[in-house]
Amino acid sequence: MNESIFPEDVLVPLLRYSQNPAASTGGDQILFNALRKYDDQHADTGRIALFQLNEGSSFVFQNRTFTRGTLRRTRVLCTDKASQRLYTIPAHALVEAC
Repeated sequence: MNESIFPEDVLVPLLRYSQNPAASTGGDQILFNALRKYDDQHADTGRIALFQLNEGSSFVFQNRTFTRGTLRRTRVLCTDKASQRLYTIPAHALVEAC
């Protein structure tokens, strides 16, 4: 792997990740953010990362409305408004703010 194949802002996190890979690239936040820069910008219109919302904010994720709770390392504890059940959602998940 070198700069002729990958841009440097992706190459550095990719090399670090390749030293000890996890089961999915979504588990490595640094690599995930580097790759997200190259995603189609129009597909994510109106969506932001969950960690950018304030605690207590409402958002829609997978057609369900949640209230953002506290951050637990890489996931956020959220409450489903319809059922009041608690779910942990990845902090880098794209959501629609209400």
